[in-house]
Amino acid sequence: LGVSGQANLSPGLKLGLYASEPVEAGNVQLTVTENGSVTPESELKWAYDQSQSSRFFVYAPYNGDYTGKESVEIDVPTDQTTEEKMQSCNILTGLASGAPNQSAVSIKLKHAMTAMVISFDNRSGEKIKSMYVTGIQTKAKLNLVTGSLIAVGGKSRITPMRADKDENTFIFLYVPQDATPVFNLTMSSGRTIAYTFDNSCHEYTGNIIKMTGIKIEEDTPDANILSLSGVNLT
Repeated sequence: LGVSGQANLSPGLKLGLYASEPVEAGNVQLTVTENGSVTPESELKWAYDQSQSSRFFVYAPYNGDYTGKESVEIDVPTDQTTEEKMQSCNILTGLASGAPNQSAVSIKLKHAMTAMVISFDNRSGEKIKSMYVTGIQTKAKLNLVTGSLIAVGGKSRITPMRADKDENTFIFLYVPQDATPVFNLTMSSGRTIAYTFDNSCHEYTGNIIKMTGIKIEEDTPDANILSLSGVNLT
């Protein structure tokens, strides 16, 4: 069994494995070794039919509470002000099929969450004191058989992390969804400014969505609509 991913899979990382019949594995813990391979906590065997393929689903980070479940609910942290807090919901998933006559089953992991990077072009003469995002669902259901991740529940307020070297750039992770986020700023003077994105961010799902060049002027109104004209979206 080989596992690779978009992110570096550091030695010691724990992953969870589900497999359909005839392998029949339910949340078997895998550990990434020093050479990048993975070692299961228990031996994986084709139970009976050696001609039948099995479907494998791998996720990270491992959670022992998922054992015996086909789907689980995940809480996305609303406080993502530090790297540790933001990365706590950085879920990796991968799907593959394999048969006994294969020398190995290779599973490529990908980021299930989307990272949004918001960068303001601040010409106001004052600093951004704080920023939070509304209009985003912060719960999700992860299907441990199909690997699907679906946003559920009500919408909450997320406080993003400020980029280390740029006080005008903010980053947060969220479940891909049909949403219209609102970026709410408090400036050093105490005035508040809100920017509502006029398109559903679901249309731009990907590993990273970058919004740059959002202007803040001295006379910027309290409420603003962000259109694609004037904002760089990648």
